[in-house]
Amino acid sequence: MVSEIVISVSQYIKWSEISDIREKGKFEYIPAIAYVVQKEMPEKIEKSKLLYFDKPFSLWELDTPIELLCKYAEDELGQKEELKVARKAYAKMKNFANRCSERVLGDLSCALLFKTLNPVDQFIYFFEGPPSNKVLARFSYLYPSLKNVTICFISFMPEDLFTSIMSFQTGKLEFDIHRLMSKDATGFFGPYPGTSEESLVQTYFYRHSDIRPNKKVSPIRIDIFSQGLLEDDFDIKKDIIKKKLDDESWISHYPIERNIETILPKGLIMVIDSWKEKYDKDLERIIKRRFSIQKEKEST
Repeated sequence: MVSEIVISVSQYIKWSEISDIREKGKFEYIPAIAYVVQKEMPEKIEKSKLLYFDKPFSLWELDTPIELLCKYAEDELGQKEELKVARKAYAKMKNFANRCSERVLGDLSCALLFKTLNPVDQFIYFFEGPPSNKVLARFSYLYPSLKNVTICFISFMPEDLFTSIMSFQTGKLEFDIHRLMSKDATGFFGPYPGTSEESLVQTYFYRHSDIRPNKKVSPIRIDIFSQGLLEDDFDIKKDIIKKKLDDESWISHYPIERNIETILPKGLIMVIDSWKEKYDKDLERIIKRRFSIQKEKEST
């Protein structure tokens, strides 16, 4: 018997705090993904799970040769002189570490597909968006069959909706968020800027019809992974996602700002909130635990 399985995924990077860097003499970080699995019914939701590498990644340590640092972070540190201002040097190295983390998050996301997929059941993956180029590249290398798989990235923060200039040809600046928030239209819009069988994603916008008093319902952006799909397949994937977003049993209101909320899948809300409720502290303990173990070894 074929089952429909919905998997919601959120990505996160835990960074060393300044106190950890000062005490350990190194800059560490842990990329991780949290996910929940729902089978058939929205109420049948499993406990959220975490995927990560137990040993934190270390970008640099004290006494690291500057030449070596510039060599492997040359996109951010083209020359040694850029390290003269400590605050700018720290920001540049963290930017480089962030790109490294995105590659690891892509690897973890691919590992999740291998861990959960089977050729029999129908799968829907809701990733918290927007998708990074590194994550999309990892998926494209994997080239998963999308016959029984729908993968999409849902972006809901207002700054992530400033995507396309819709009236570029008129010479007037207008972003998607302005147009979508100023109209009462609901449902799916797109794809933007248009259909393309060459693209890795097809971008849509969706606004739910459930508008409550004194509340503005913000639209969401949906990037559907479409590698290898034909144009007719885009509508099939869109309808699969729309069916879930229109079903009251699968979604819930999610606050963004004062008097502004959006509609998200319940499983996605659960994993987004899990960082604040549990996993951030778990990852922090990993970073600090390794430092405690190191100190104990040094004292003996």
